Amino acid sequence: MVAISNYQCDLMDKLYPSKYWWKTVSPEKTNHATKGKRVEVLWTNYDPAHKAAKSNGNGNGWLFKDSE
Repeated sequence: MVAISNYQCDLMDKLYPSKYWWKTVSPEKTNHATKGKRVEVLWTNYDPAHKAAKSNGNGNGWLFKDSE
């Protein structure tokens, strides 16, 4: 599993196309160093909205579960 965090830009969209990557976009925020606005994005090769499964206590278990 891979997660890459960066600011929104055309290059990242080209390198990590939506056909293969999920894109989670944060609200626009002010960058205090430049006083400009930026949008942070997390590109993942897995669905971050998928429910994570609970461990059975010994570190074993599924990373994602299919249903409640």
